[in-house]
Amino acid sequence: MGNFESSFGSDKWDDDLIRLYLTQMGAIPMLTRVQEMKIFVSGVKQLFNVLSEIESVRADALKIFKVTVQRLENSIAEIDSELLKPRGLDLGDVSYGETEVRHIEGSLSDLQKQLMDLRRELQEMK
Repeated sequence: MGNFESSFGSDKWDDDLIRLYLTQMGAIPMLTRVQEMKIFVSGVKQLFNVLSEIESVRADALKIFKVTVQRLENSIAEIDSELLKPRGLDLGDVSYGETEVRHIEGSLSDLQKQLMDLRRELQEMK
């Protein structure tokens, strides 16, 4: 076998012969497409890894936010319980900030609607 290889040259000749054969058979475009698909799948897998990391960070942020809001609520309740209040004082009718509250309620409603739409789209994809 050594004499056969030495009579035709290096592996480059073999590679060129294989490339010519594959080109004549139409396999090069197919091999290119397969390579492109492999790259695409690799990219999708990387995307899923990034999405997983984002989801993990989001979940951690929600936990921290929930604990922070709970601490704030407890602090407000403690401060409120220590304040002196005159009898008959009703703070339930406080009117300042209503515009802000309505804006926040509207935003929350919009977010809930978007979330429901997203869930519906995800169910349709299944």
